Amino acid sequence: MYYVYILRSRGPKKDSFYIGVSRKLLSRLREHNSPFNTGYTRNKLWDVVYVEGYRSMYSAYDREKKLKQFGNVWYGVMRRVKRTIS
Repeated sequence: MYYVYILRSRGPKKDSFYIGVSRKLLSRLREHNSPFNTGYTRNKLWDVVYVEGYRSMYSAYDREKKLKQFGNVWYGVMRRVKRTIS
């Protein structure tokens, strides 16, 4: 199973979001929150706020691409996420 996930920053700037794909969601979250992380998510702590599961790697990456590219898709998902975390 492949997971498309959205992370939200725990810090003072809580409007920071990150979209990614992983087979092992919990270990990937630990990597994002690791002090040794040198990527985009470094120096921040993250919480998972949204997850979708896919059987195919191609379907998961296609969905991630659509979330990142198309504003209507992203805003539709974010409306749902913000309603549940408010």
